[in-house]
Amino acid sequence: MSIVDPTIFRTYDIRGIYPKQLNKSTAYLIGQAVVVFVKQRFSAEQKINVVIGRDCRLSSRQLLIALGKGIVDQGGQVIDIGLVSTDLLYFAQHYLRATAGIMITASHLAKQFNGFKILIKHNQFLSAQFGLPQIKRLILKNNFSLAIKKGKITKRSLQTIYLKHTLRLAKQFFPIHKIDKRKVNARIVIDTGNGMAGPLIKKIIPWLPVKITLLFSRLDGRFPNHLPDPSVSKNLRFLRQRVLFERAILGVAFDADADRVVFVDEEGIKISNDLIIACLSELFLNKYPRQTIVYNLTCSRYLKEFIKHCGGRPAISRTGHTFIKQKMLAKRAIFGGEISGHFYYRDNAYAENAYLTLCLFLEVLIRSGKTASQFIAQYKKYYRLGEINFKVKDRDLILQRVSRRYKAGKINHLDGLTVNFSDWWFNLRPSHTEPLLRLVVEAITPKLAEQKLAEISKIIKKKKI
Repeated sequence: MSIVDPTIFRTYDIRGIYPKQLNKSTAYLIGQAVVVFVKQRFSAEQKINVVIGRDCRLSSRQLLIALGKGIVDQGGQVIDIGLVSTDLLYFAQHYLRATAGIMITASHLAKQFNGFKILIKHNQFLSAQFGLPQIKRLILKNNFSLAIKKGKITKRSLQTIYLKHTLRLAKQFFPIHKIDKRKVNARIVIDTGNGMAGPLIKKIIPWLPVKITLLFSRLDGRFPNHLPDPSVSKNLRFLRQRVLFERAILGVAFDADADRVVFVDEEGIKISNDLIIACLSELFLNKYPRQTIVYNLTCSRYLKEFIKHCGGRPAISRTGHTFIKQKMLAKRAIFGGEISGHFYYRDNAYAENAYLTLCLFLEVLIRSGKTASQFIAQYKKYYRLGEINFKVKDRDLILQRVSRRYKAGKINHLDGLTVNFSDWWFNLRPSHTEPLLRLVVEAITPKLAEQKLAEISKIIKKKKI
């Protein structure tokens, strides 16, 4: 039997502290299990090709070596595309028509963490609902037989191809390379947080119609300047300061593996990503009417109203990239987004492309002739508070307690607990990565939102159940 920490198998990926929870031995077994799983899934497949990318964490190279060995020992072929962002790995799996793709990353988590995001062909992303339980069972059983004929490892660089692909998608809407920077005379600040966005952003800069100030663009898996999570306010402090100092029109922040992007306006105030989803939904629906737009249910209620107003079809999904992508595939949705800063595109194999999101939003903003705060205000109808995190011991009991208190509302359990009233609503859901409950409250007025937030917070914090 294998000695592997079973808690590393999460809702969307495999993730843990290196080397305490996840180490080279575990990575080797994961490599073996992935090949066995895809062989079972695609029994007629003659050749198993697995494309692997990695982020800049200090443990990523060691995990790559062990993972690759596990794959080739099972007869799989490895295509090593090197240091890349997660969205580039997704693109590579689709572009190379590989049987599977594995990204070595812990996304936005601190330097001591690492992990694996896995997908197989036909845009199937492994999660707790599909794939990961089978791989977990294979690893815990550890009854692997080495292949008679081992596979090989080859290296390939796809950065230039991905850059051209991204710019081609952007040009469907705007000839971004034809705008004269001197006429625009504007600056933006981009914080890549010493993560994987740095190398590709430097190549995109000549195409953007503004001057650029880069923060922390050197790859450093220790993330010495701030944690690589742009959803946390304190991690945006350097970006805010520089935007104000430079009098920039926009600030941009990426997470460590660069599949998420967050924006701040000219005053250094974070722009809620459901407003970015609304903006880009309008862009897509103006060009491609009656298309479906997918978003997670913690986004503003106004998104549904706005997408319908633009002639589109709104579709709500559970939070998490695997759930959003499954919904987009099922609905053939042209675009999707999450409040966390993931943005998905049908023409990008239903995967994230944070660089494309930057190009599109920047162009729309510049063409509006408005400041970012003025421009984004048109997409804000209600007052939204969230996400507020509560560290609790018994999440299920608290969810039951809150559900009983608000049983008069319209309740659904698509993702945690969502309760709708005519003038306000809230969602309370367990985090998939931490022992937290996350609360979002939205109302027609700031006063009502604050009142309901205080009310629900009091119920959550109440000691006696």
